[in-house]
Amino acid sequence: MSARVAGSKNLSEDWLSVWIGLGVFALALGLLAGADLLGWAVRTSVWTDVSRSLSPVSSGYKAVGGLGALLATYAFLLAVTRAARTPAPQKRTMYTRRDTCCRASLRQPPAHRRTRCPD
Repeated sequence: MSARVAGSKNLSEDWLSVWIGLGVFALALGLLAGADLLGWAVRTSVWTDVSRSLSPVSSGYKAVGGLGALLATYAFLLAVTRAARTPAPQKRTMYTRRDTCCRASLRQPPAHRRTRCPD
């Protein structure tokens, strides 16, 4: 049985994740109407030159640059996951540190990856 979202009697964490996913999907559908709402997201690629390793998904956001797209993607994902965070709001700073640590460790090769993020 999944945990219930704080302050809600009927919304479980599973359903909250479904609604978040549908929200991101709805943003992606904006492209069909001509509105590129997620083009700023980062695209990683195989590279021989470091300056070409990161870039925005859409060419319309070239001015943002690779590092800007990476920071925008991270900020968006952090905002969505913090907004959906079920425990008390006073633990959000601790969550931000743990989430950043976990995302950084998942970018490492499996041999160097930590098995668990610190508390």
